[in-house]
Amino acid sequence: MSSYLQDNFEKTTIQYKLSAETDQIIYISSSSQLDCIPTLQQMTENFYDPNLEEIEHAKHMKKFMEKVERNKGIEWIQERPGMYEKYKKYVLKE
Repeated sequence: MSSYLQDNFEKTTIQYKLSAETDQIIYISSSSQLDCIPTLQQMTENFYDPNLEEIEHAKHMKKFMEKVERNKGIEWIQERPGMYEKYKKYVLKE
């Protein structure tokens, strides 16, 4: 399934089709002759979400904290007599 996008550069309207299979932008039509073809950066600026970097950073931090918590849990288990044996038997199933 493809979707259509439309950008306005000054007094020119350019319509694009996005390919669902490849996520590529396919040029379709222009409402007038262009002096220059807009760059990919100009095309993507209208669709860029400034929060995207923050969202990616938050995902990485969540993964890091899960790893830290898991390591703390393993350390806690290893410090208690008998707990590590149960952990190995029931969780690691060695």
